[in-house]
Amino acid sequence: MTCSTTPDDRISPAPTLDRLHEGEVYSARSAYGLILAADRETVRSLSCGDERLVVRRVRVIEAGDATRTIYGVELDNYSAGILRAEVVRADGRHKEILPLGTPADEITAGASWHVCA
Repeated sequence: MTCSTTPDDRISPAPTLDRLHEGEVYSARSAYGLILAADRETVRSLSCGDERLVVRRVRVIEAGDATRTIYGVELDNYSAGILRAEVVRADGRHKEILPLGTPADEITAGASWHVCA
């Protein structure tokens, strides 16, 4: 894994929600986390199935009339499938789907992974 002190500052010309990093994160306990970038939109909610996730705004990057907001999300366990997001853009509220790095159909029965649908 590599880290950069200067994240990619190119903001998409269209609203988009991108997964920048996904993997283990450590705090008081081991957890699974995501770093997301929202270009030209704001994340209002994010969920894994029926579970609403805590989304933390980390940084806002501005370039002209556009913004990219970086968010951090912690999940309870390794997760696969898709997350559902509600975002706000200049033209109102929208729903988006954010695929995780591992598709749900790659998880075998009995695995300790959480599957988001």
